[in-house]
Amino acid sequence: MSGATVTEGDKALRADIARDNFVVDGDGIKIGVIASSFNAKNALDGDISIGELPGEGNPQKNIKPVVVLKDFTSDTSIADDEGRALAQIVHDISPGAELLFHTSINETGAVDDRSYADAVKALVQQGANIIVEDVILPTTVFQDGEAAQSAKDALDKGVILISAAGNNGRISYESEYRSNGETFELGGRTFEALDFDSSDKVDLFQDIKVTRDNTTLFPLLTWSEPNGQVSADFEMFLLSSPTLPIGAGENVLTVSGDPTPKTMDDPIKKLGYSPNKDENLYLVIGRELNGAEAPEMVKWISNSNGSDRTTQYEYINSNGATGASTIYGPANLKETIAVGSADVNQDFSLGLAKIRNFSSEGSSAVLFDEMGNPQNIFEDRIKPDIIGPDGVSTTVAGLENFRGTSAAAPHVAGIVALMQQAAGGAAVLTSEQIKEILQDTAIPVDSVNQMLEFGFPQVDLAVATAQEFASYQYDIC
Repeated sequence: MSGATVTEGDKALRADIARDNFVVDGDGIKIGVIASSFNAKNALDGDISIGELPGEGNPQKNIKPVVVLKDFTSDTSIADDEGRALAQIVHDISPGAELLFHTSINETGAVDDRSYADAVKALVQQGANIIVEDVILPTTVFQDGEAAQSAKDALDKGVILISAAGNNGRISYESEYRSNGETFELGGRTFEALDFDSSDKVDLFQDIKVTRDNTTLFPLLTWSEPNGQVSADFEMFLLSSPTLPIGAGENVLTVSGDPTPKTMDDPIKKLGYSPNKDENLYLVIGRELNGAEAPEMVKWISNSNGSDRTTQYEYINSNGATGASTIYGPANLKETIAVGSADVNQDFSLGLAKIRNFSSEGSSAVLFDEMGNPQNIFEDRIKPDIIGPDGVSTTVAGLENFRGTSAAAPHVAGIVALMQQAAGGAAVLTSEQIKEILQDTAIPVDSVNQMLEFGFPQVDLAVATAQEFASYQYDIC
């Protein structure tokens, strides 16, 4: 047992029973955490003194300190110490595991493929057996970018990668590229407008109805061209009226741009806007007429982390019920364990678990290989791979009631550490074997979609199965 504030997920998952029955606590396992910041609020010493995290002075004698490889301590809102909240949850489930941390944010205060890859590589070099991350990453979708490549390298080295699936439901639009040829000019550039409607009708505007305050819109646009080899160029235009921009574009509220300078040659654009409640907006996607051929596919995925979950997008039901897949990047890799979320306060006694309606769902197609050659790989992936509890307690300011997949993922990281220890060490079980055990011993999801394979872990069963599986492997060797 760790500090006084213990995640409610510990009992819901039966992790407390697993620790007692199998005498495991994660000892010998190193878990790396990638998130925004860790100790920007200078609360680490206080956490250690009350047993929330390990270190000198921990009352439970868990004195091996968290190894902070790199932190982001700028006095800004993004330095929210969410990494410390993740670490607290991991420590509650596996109090004997050694913890490491690396920020996902670079020196400019941004997150990109390089900052993610740097974090993964640093944690692998420090011997992390498990990496858990909750990074909102503006990376390419139809081809694995640098971040996903770094994750692949870590997985190839035997590291178990656990990713928060995201909180964007199915708020995503995906379609073949089509247009009726209607164009408009803005800023000295001529654009052809995308036709959103797949029927015989033509609709150049995706209607957006904002239903609550404190909503943010962050659609991430991509199209089917290889990274670093784009010839087409797209922009998103958010409008106040359903008329194509003319002249000075008086109805243009904002225009998309490159997420970072490093993505200028990649098929990716991002738009950001903070609307008012009840505001009616109109999204136009324009392809610049620069002589390049039109791509086959276009897609945008919400990167709003759930803050637009009640927004009504035309062609996407409210809450994203009929939208396209929203899991991409490192979380979309077959070997990665992508974690959805479930309310910890629900009744699990009936043997079914309900996933949050905002939990991201669906694997994105990978249309290009590492060299940019065309392919179409789903690899039989059904994402997320497992769900974990959210709505749990931490001591981190602003995250005392920690919700979303960011809260769910560290529970799974702690579970995997217990499984690895029970199996005899981190090198015994592969990522696929761990995933299979978690799914086979989990409470199934209460869903009309019978294709869903993930469930809510039962840690005592998972640890017992891991132990038995490892013993069987040794017996036949």
